[in-house]
Amino acid sequence: MTIRYRRGETAELGGLDIIICLTPQEADAFQAEVVSLADSIDSLLYALVLLRTGRTTRTKLRTTSTTERDATLTDLHVVLADLDAGLLPRIQGARDALIRLHKQMGGSLAQLAAVMEVSKSTAQSRRTAITSAPMGQWEKWAVAEDANSFSPGGNGA
Repeated sequence: MTIRYRRGETAELGGLDIIICLTPQEADAFQAEVVSLADSIDSLLYALVLLRTGRTTRTKLRTTSTTERDATLTDLHVVLADLDAGLLPRIQGARDALIRLHKQMGGSLAQLAAVMEVSKSTAQSRRTAITSAPMGQWEKWAVAEDANSFSPGGNGA
């Protein structure tokens, strides 16, 4: 996986293009989910634009126009729903799966605390909470145990 950038005149809209290039094996790992993941990442970037500028060029159909306008409550509601139901559970599921795998691979609490930038006791309590329970819905999603049962923006059930 590599990430490339195009800026200015070479960018599609004249600003910045962020291009994520996947190998065939990486693309296969995502199955059909790559579109919903890309939408979730787009929502995060859009949220940051709204928070930092209070302006948008997006229309109701999530397309970009050339007319800039003030952000509305509807804009905020859409992006908040996308982040809360789409991106946050995926991030937590991936993090939980990584913590579980870290323990299975013999990783120490000191190592876990260092990479998570938390105290050793916090790392221990997080690891214990995760590894003492069965995998949650989004952790299963992260390891593709049952990826097809999850819909974008759904609750994972």
